Amino acid sequence: MTTQTIQQLLTDFATYLGEQDKALYQQLEAKINQLKADLLGGEVSADLDTFRELAEELRKLKASGSTIPEALITKMTEFKQSLDDVIEKLNALTVVLDRGRPDKPTTSGQISVLELQTVVPSAIHYPEDETKLASGDYVVDTNNNDLIIQVGKQYAGWEVHDEKVNEEGLLKLHNFVSHQGEVIKLTLKSPVNVTSVLYNNIRKVDLNRLVSVTDVTYKFENNTLSELKLHGVLENGKAVSRYLNQNTDYVRIVQYHSSGFASTIDSSYGGEPDKRFFGQHGEKPSESYHIPEGVDYIELTINHNDFSKTITLHKETPKT
Repeated sequence: MTTQTIQQLLTDFATYLGEQDKALYQQLEAKINQLKADLLGGEVSADLDTFRELAEELRKLKASGSTIPEALITKMTEFKQSLDDVIEKLNALTVVLDRGRPDKPTTSGQISVLELQTVVPSAIHYPEDETKLASGDYVVDTNNNDLIIQVGKQYAGWEVHDEKVNEEGLLKLHNFVSHQGEVIKLTLKSPVNVTSVLYNNIRKVDLNRLVSVTDVTYKFENNTLSELKLHGVLENGKAVSRYLNQNTDYVRIVQYHSSGFASTIDSSYGGEPDKRFFGQHGEKPSESYHIPEGVDYIELTINHNDFSKTITLHKETPKT
């Protein structure tokens, strides 16, 4: 049966009423329009028994010549009441779902989130503390409190601020609030156990970084110091010998003068790279250090990480 057929039945019924009591007609028309507004959202399928029953009732009224369609009105009233009851129960169920818990959880994939809001009530004492307070040996510690939020057992295990809802559905937050009336908004999250993989990144071996230093070598001829080298093991386990590098190595020379004072050359002072001791990109230094006139001897100290070695070199008398 289509919507057009029902409308035709209504038209026929209006014609049948004709000059009957206008108030009765308006009452019937109002009930029919209400029913149409509630149920006719478009085309109505033929298996809608209620409308077939209504059409049958209309035919009976027209055939019998009845002027008071009480049966039709009763039928429509009963159906409308049934529909109202269903709607009322659905609305009540929606209210229970929406208002009977703090908030409906929203989900994204496997992660669930629950927004909570509560107003901090007046503080009370734990029941087990009442006797202690009455003894006079205890007082209320206003600097420590526990806010207990009744979330619900269905949220046991959910987390917020590293705290979990317990099996009783209670969330305990220690020293989380400061005063009564404070509005607390929290976001509970449901933990999801997933599988993870940790990958290490790689980098190229740093040729200037020695995990261990085995020796220091140098060349000292005619009061000239050159070719300072470190010997040790790289982080990949390979043995290596290299010239000093100013970014990773430290050189200090104390010059002891004949007059009794001492002067220092220290690579940690910064400035331009000292080309007498350090090479560039692993290359041999382009210059050499020569013991100055008036210096009797020097103390050479070389450091690399935890390694340190000091060498004393005396000024040589030139051979004749």
